[in-house]
Amino acid sequence: MSPSPCPRRLGLVTLLVLAFGGPVAADELALVGQHVLTGQVGGRIFEGWLEVRADATYAGERRFDDGALEPLAGRVAVHERALVLTPTVGLRGALMGASSASRSYVRDDDRRVVRWRFERGDEVEVIRQPSKDETRLGFVRRLLRRPVLRWVFKDNLGTVDARPGAEVLRSRQPSPADLVRLQERRGVRTIVSLNGDLDERATHWEDAGPGQSPEGRRVVLREFIAERGLAHEVFHLSASRAPTDAELVAIFRVLLDDSKKPLLLHCRGGSDRTGIISALYEVEFLGASKEEARARMRRHLWMAADGTEVQGAYLDLYQPGTLRRLLAAAGVDLPARFRE
Repeated sequence: MSPSPCPRRLGLVTLLVLAFGGPVAADELALVGQHVLTGQVGGRIFEGWLEVRADATYAGERRFDDGALEPLAGRVAVHERALVLTPTVGLRGALMGASSASRSYVRDDDRRVVRWRFERGDEVEVIRQPSKDETRLGFVRRLLRRPVLRWVFKDNLGTVDARPGAEVLRSRQPSPADLVRLQERRGVRTIVSLNGDLDERATHWEDAGPGQSPEGRRVVLREFIAERGLAHEVFHLSASRAPTDAELVAIFRVLLDDSKKPLLLHCRGGSDRTGIISALYEVEFLGASKEEARARMRRHLWMAADGTEVQGAYLDLYQPGTLRRLLAAAGVDLPARFRE
């Protein structure tokens, strides 16, 4: 049996397919800002505007064709793949029978124009947000502005938390040789896989050792992790949706446990799922701004394409302190250095 193709070559091929064969998408969701509203309620047609703010609130206005005006205000969130608006209903609105029920909008893009659509009964509303009409060449240029060689030749390896004895490293899916190197040189004790059962299916070729054939031996990564005496925590995140509250609690219960460190956090490419979890760690526990965390996502080849742009939208609306409250409600104790 001959060895599988070189991981470096596979990485380069993947990037070329992404650049020239993959879909063209808007350069990151422009969720924070002003958008156009259109729709109808009970046969009454309206137009209007909606402004989404960085503090996860919104304001706006519906202008009906009969001249009526309806002010809009409330809170906004990204839940998995949906945009969720929860109206704030004051006393006047309550007296007029206004509802405070959340409204979930799904993506309903028109070619390259990003749209969100809500539909229930006789009510339809479409939010159309400013979008860059990105060409294939523009997408390739954006790809090349990312540190592509780091992804191909350096395993997308980086450090999230460098505190001695409590290190959190990040990378794309490691090979057995990567695991041996990280265990021996960096003292890694735990592997945190965000890509679920891909570790079950992943097979790699080790370098040949004493007594082995020149081709080396083929191993299943999950089994190799166990052979090396490493702890293995597995989570089933998707690259094309935001993490749920329950997933965040489960993942950060591990990431904040110093007895499991140093640890390696990874997904398939180390860019999207690993990117958003690393960004939340940096914002919530290391004092980084959301802009700094997003810049590091880009440096690890987060491309905001083919659905992964929702990760950036989630970060845009994330409010520091949210994760701490979720963990406190779940009874997770924070290390002393992270307590406020």
